[in-house]
Amino acid sequence: MKPSIKSLLATLVVFLSLIAPGLAGPYEDAMAARSRSDYAKAAVFIHKATEQSHAQAQYSLGVAYAEGMGVPQDNAQAVRWCRKAATSTASSI
Repeated sequence: MKPSIKSLLATLVVFLSLIAPGLAGPYEDAMAARSRSDYAKAAVFIHKATEQSHAQAQYSLGVAYAEGMGVPQDNAQAVRWCRKAATSTASSI
């Protein structure tokens, strides 16, 4: 008996829903950790995302340093990362 198109599609949907969480990048992982108030883990993932030149991650890291969320409060680092994010965003326009 041949499987129907509906059953194949249903199997594909189930399969993709099972692997999709593993496809999230470090920035998405950071936002998930931050939503759970796990700021230390969020900072680790944000650092990983900044290594990929992710402008939003660079800005988020700047905010984390400004507020001391998951990292020591450091205004110099906050300015550094926010400027880097602005430069990254401007160069992509």
